[in-house]
Amino acid sequence: MAYVRHHEELIRRGGLKGTQLLNDDLGSPIEYIYTPAAAGPGAPTVILENGLGSPLESWDWVRYLLKEQVGVIQYHRRGYGRTKSAQRPAVIMERIIQEHGLTGPVVLVAHSIGALVSANALAESEKLRSRTEALIILDGTNGVLLDEDRNTPGRIGTFKQTAMQEALASTLGVNRWAPSKLERDVEYRPDIQRAFLTTGARPSTQVAALREYLTESTANQRKVSSYGIRQLVVAAEDNITQQQELAEQLGASFSHVPASSHRSIIGKLQCAEIVASIIRQVADVKN
Repeated sequence: MAYVRHHEELIRRGGLKGTQLLNDDLGSPIEYIYTPAAAGPGAPTVILENGLGSPLESWDWVRYLLKEQVGVIQYHRRGYGRTKSAQRPAVIMERIIQEHGLTGPVVLVAHSIGALVSANALAESEKLRSRTEALIILDGTNGVLLDEDRNTPGRIGTFKQTAMQEALASTLGVNRWAPSKLERDVEYRPDIQRAFLTTGARPSTQVAALREYLTESTANQRKVSSYGIRQLVVAAEDNITQQQELAEQLGASFSHVPASSHRSIIGKLQCAEIVASIIRQVADVKN
């Protein structure tokens, strides 16, 4: 049952309403979606960085609300979806930008551990640093707290156990019959909801998430301010105190999305509308 569900999702991704593929320099595929701006390749480009264990479909409402106003890039990192490329996110971003001839300024928007991924991408790519005007962090991972988790055996053991349970449940098809908290926290369009849940539950996704949880560098998060890049931390309502601390550590502006949780901040339309409005303001575009 689980195999059939995953196979159906891969077929959808390869269809007309699916995703795009682009090979890296070594010939390995990168899965992504590029939605162009009506104003052309010189318009601002918003790059959406996924959270831990989340597929690119997690940004569907945000992409829909920004459509044609800015260029929008969604993509999968190594181990997610159809991406087989082992290249670092910075290289993948550069490759997609080059493929579509994008010349305008870049705004990075990062959810969860995407905050660390984006900081590392900026540290690793001078090209990306020179193009990026702002980094918007949505309920982002605090590198200091993640380091504490990694150095606490009980916490890291719990995370590993949860990842293994999710992978096993997906393999056996058990999670098809029991709606999870994740499923209740997001309300996408039916096809996207199914894609989000199916891809997020794949064993390969769980393995990739575990790898990132254990290895994604926390060393560059506080360096972003030295690049002259504007930063804004936007908290879920149930995580305001922790996110305020992150904003203070980064020297970033702070805001929050009312009635939101870690997933629903982009997974429910009413929350995504606020997020999209913030992105428009930062990118200096009109409705």
